[in-house]
Amino acid sequence: MSGRAVVEGRDRTRRIWLSRYDYLVVENAVKVKAYHFGRYRSVSYWELKDTAYVATIGFDSDLQLADSGPIDLTSAMFLLLAAEMGPRPRESATYVANLIGADRSGNSPVDKDGLALSELFPRFQCVQLRHKISEPDVERAFISALSDEAEVSGSWMEEGLRRKLVTLARSVPTMMPTGPLVEVLLDQDPRSLFMVLYRYLEGVYAYKASSDLRAELKVDASWIELARSLAGSLKWRPREFEALTHVLNMSSAESVAKLGWSLGIEGDATAERTAHPLYEMRNRLVHYSLGDARILPEHLNWNDLCAALCSVIESVYNVIALQMLESAEAKLAISQADVDQASGGRWNRNA
Repeated sequence: MSGRAVVEGRDRTRRIWLSRYDYLVVENAVKVKAYHFGRYRSVSYWELKDTAYVATIGFDSDLQLADSGPIDLTSAMFLLLAAEMGPRPRESATYVANLIGADRSGNSPVDKDGLALSELFPRFQCVQLRHKISEPDVERAFISALSDEAEVSGSWMEEGLRRKLVTLARSVPTMMPTGPLVEVLLDQDPRSLFMVLYRYLEGVYAYKASSDLRAELKVDASWIELARSLAGSLKWRPREFEALTHVLNMSSAESVAKLGWSLGIEGDATAERTAHPLYEMRNRLVHYSLGDARILPEHLNWNDLCAALCSVIESVYNVIALQMLESAEAKLAISQADVDQASGGRWNRNA
């Protein structure tokens, strides 16, 4: 049994014959997550029944992911990726016409082999994963693939920074969204990555104030829920510079020192001293008025700066995650003590 993939053309509808398996792939595969990088490059995650795939288009690097194996590109996979991801052909219109044009009998080489069209497009690659994965793990897989692509495509990022970014995505708690990192890894402007990393610090500006208020009021809501309520109901926002200083104080002294040195601080690079040039740089990138010079210091090494930011972010987010875990365990212990007291000690945890 076979099926037909329909390709709409100006002159007529062209049907490309597929095997039964290929037809089922086209009909049932689901695109779960995808990112585009310009007109030619993209990365995507697909699920088909109990199997999962990651595909890239236009990548010069070989697609290699943990717990996966490469698969040969079939007509079905090519047509699915081409239709859903929409890469632009790299060949001229004349070349395209010559390839897909029908002969006098009305036949075209692509009627029987849809894969013949693949030579019009950038490189297609696909790997099959051992099992389906969660959305955070999908984005971590994307970051790994993008790091390899950055290495071979002439990125400004050096190997040390690329490794830092991959490690950061793998090691931080799931409360840190990794999607923003995916979006900028192939960006040739280092300021884009800097701003994404800085926003991870901004994301926990409200942690200290919200946690202190939560403890004082003895409310059950998490610090994130409380911060959202304060922002939505009272229009409250933490004071940015003070909040940044608090956040840096949660990081390890070594990570803060590396960040301070990358910003040109001489001597003891404390959280307070480091917060000033870091906050000033953020403002120079975000705020702009006509006539302002946006040129940053010549001594600045973007690789060192972004790598140091990665270390600070990893340290801060892990501290917050640990404190949240300890708070949850303490709350559970208190609840168990209340139960024991109310039941006269009849409940035995080891029973």
